[in-house]
Amino acid sequence: MIKYTCVAIIVAILLTSCYSTKAPAIKIGMSVEEFKKLAKYEQLVAMDQESCVYRVIYGIGANRAGYYYFEDNKFVRMDSEEDHEDYRISIDRR
Repeated sequence: MIKYTCVAIIVAILLTSCYSTKAPAIKIGMSVEEFKKLAKYEQLVAMDQESCVYRVIYGIGANRAGYYYFEDNKFVRMDSEEDHEDYRISIDRR
């Protein structure tokens, strides 16, 4: 019985460690306070008198980021950054 309990705990830990984080479900016009309640890993990256930008990490392995733009305390738009591989291009000059 103890063996099955230990196996179940290990399986549960493995499953939750691979669990993906969802992007917050927000709507245009939502306030910053409402956004902060929905977003789990928000980080303030820019701010001035009338606007602010938050970065939120999400996806499997936290490999994506979304940038959420607020003006006058209201959500206006979102940009996303996905996990892209870097490519190098070599140019032969002859």
